[in-house]
Amino acid sequence: MYRSKFFILALCTVFPLRFIAAQDTLLSLQQLSWAHDEYALRYEVEIEKQEEGVYRQLQVIFTDSPLVMVYLSQGNYRYRVTPYNLLNRPGIVSAWLDFEITTVVLPDTSYDTEEIEKEDIAEEEIAHEPEIPLEESRHIFNFYIGASYLTLINIHGEEDWMSASGQFLSGAALHLGIVSSNFNFFNLGVELVPAWYSFSDEAQSLLLECNFLLQKEFFERKADQRKAAALVLRTGAGVNMDFNDPENETALYVNIGISCIWFPVQRFYLEAGVNYSYLFAIENPTGRLRPFAGGGLRVGR
Repeated sequence: MYRSKFFILALCTVFPLRFIAAQDTLLSLQQLSWAHDEYALRYEVEIEKQEEGVYRQLQVIFTDSPLVMVYLSQGNYRYRVTPYNLLNRPGIVSAWLDFEITTVVLPDTSYDTEEIEKEDIAEEEIAHEPEIPLEESRHIFNFYIGASYLTLINIHGEEDWMSASGQFLSGAALHLGIVSSNFNFFNLGVELVPAWYSFSDEAQSLLLECNFLLQKEFFERKADQRKAAALVLRTGAGVNMDFNDPENETALYVNIGISCIWFPVQRFYLEAGVNYSYLFAIENPTGRLRPFAGGGLRVGR
């Protein structure tokens, strides 16, 4: 009698524990989806699971379609999506979306009591999956701020600015630019360049120019999947003001140039190139080469 009661009590205690353990380890196939971005080349999906009140990273998945299929167990989760544009650069990250996977027991009334005791109870996993409204990733810009050292060499027109010691006109320039990063081949941008240069104490000059930019990025780094270099073509116009030349104090000019940018780290860049400027002086139009080298900081995605 006592052995029979003890055996029944043991069954009632052990079976619920085994049933809970099975619930915790049961995996079900879930679909996570979001709004498609026509300018996205692929998506990065980060999935985190809540453990002891803290979310910890569970999976990171890359996909070229606006949905993924994953196997998940019962619990609380959240996920977010990062679109990559046609240049394979990350766009604006979506907000975290919370969802829960719970177990629902579905009794089958067609079985009698004996059949229910012999067969496993059917379980259905339910995940709440509202779509993530992805923000538009096409309105992404990079801001550039840098400085460079420049030298001016007259190649026609006025006599070359050269002293007996062989020094050229030289000075410093500030580069302020904004470049869009969502075009298929070239990125379009604009820059403002104020510069000051001198030759001993005899020539003090200031130039201010505005250029339109075409930027082509290349050499992707494997570590962070960002471009490590860029080729820049520029064209624009400006004004040159010579403070020590009363006959030609101000001259308008047009500018065309090419430069190469290298990103040794994610934000910092080094740049070297050359520009050609044609000054519209009334008496003696002048052509100048302006080699330059410098560096700066890129801010943006």
